Amino acid sequence: MNKKILSYILIGLFSVFIFSCSETNPTSNETSLNKEPTSGRGAIVSKQLIKSSTISEIDSFLRSQNLTVKIKNGVDEYKIVYETIDPKGNKINASGFLAIPNSGNGSYPIASYQHGTVFERNNVPSARNYESTIPILYCASGGYVSPATDYLGLGDSPGFHPYVVAKPTATSVIDMIRASKWMCKRLGVKLNSQLFLYGYSEGGYATMATHKEIEQNYSTEFNLVASSPMAGPYDLSNVMSNLLITNKQYRSPGFLPYTVLSYQSVYNMYSSFSEVFKDQYLTPIENWYTNVTQAINYQLPSVPRDMLTNDFISKFQNDPNFIINRRLYENDLTRWSPVAPMKLSHSTEDDLVPYQNTINAYNSFKTLGSKNVVLDTNKLGVHETAAGPLLTLNMFWFDTFKK
Repeated sequence: MNKKILSYILIGLFSVFIFSCSETNPTSNETSLNKEPTSGRGAIVSKQLIKSSTISEIDSFLRSQNLTVKIKNGVDEYKIVYETIDPKGNKINASGFLAIPNSGNGSYPIASYQHGTVFERNNVPSARNYESTIPILYCASGGYVSPATDYLGLGDSPGFHPYVVAKPTATSVIDMIRASKWMCKRLGVKLNSQLFLYGYSEGGYATMATHKEIEQNYSTEFNLVASSPMAGPYDLSNVMSNLLITNKQYRSPGFLPYTVLSYQSVYNMYSSFSEVFKDQYLTPIENWYTNVTQAINYQLPSVPRDMLTNDFISKFQNDPNFIINRRLYENDLTRWSPVAPMKLSHSTEDDLVPYQNTINAYNSFKTLGSKNVVLDTNKLGVHETAAGPLLTLNMFWFDTFKK
């Protein structure tokens, strides 16, 4: 299979749909094989078949794009609403996308895809956006069952998205995987025991957070074979904080208020956003907090720190015990030791999420004794440009483990 062609698939399709639409808490492997729960984490609330495509239909679409790639499986696409928990442990529903091979006769591994940052509630995999092409083309058509949660606070899930908060991010992924297993059991789709995790940008952070959560709390339930976090902001309290508080321009300034609003929704740190943001930016930011739209980027200064009050900047830079500094440190993903194989990939030319995040994570893991962490950094262009090639190489790597 030609690597260059595969990388072009994602780059060429990254902003379009691949074709028009038609149509109780388990804690162990033994528990997960019992009767499907009617409630509890991972329980299916609703399901919807979005589209069913044959190998020839997918192949015809690819040929229409002047791409020739051997497709192994047709794909069924589902939207699932499932039960999970919010950051405070309360029951809540979330939605996600599930791509299942429909023409094979073996048992499949699961490859859970974690999507990147979106600024709009409905710009998610279950709404069949550009992110849903990745589970379809990269996984399901090649013989993986591939779930992709929308995350909390996006899609059908209420509230504000807990952006780069590790625990609720990981639990939303884990419970989507559980719901996907139950869905496969309903459909008579056989699964083997293998679980893979992969994601890019915020999805890289989500992938690493989920890997950590599984190994620390769910290792008897999931057979995590390998993970591939790509271009994620793992070092929030150091690399990302320095990036967003300097006097340099940054072409997506919305990342800064996204993080502040997320942490406010989880930790309730401020009585008013005027403690953080200057008066001229309060209205668009407060409106965005209740009605998330991508327009926020165009209402903010190109130098992110220019939207912050002087008092906030002073405390942020000089007081390590300042509340948001402590919370960012708690949600760093650099101070632990992965056991299952992990491939850390990042373009050295990434302009949105500096590759130093990946270097710091890798160095920390090795220092703490991890033996199965692989580092893959190359000049592959800016943040968006690097996504296609890295996702392509990721699936070649997964295939070396796949049963």
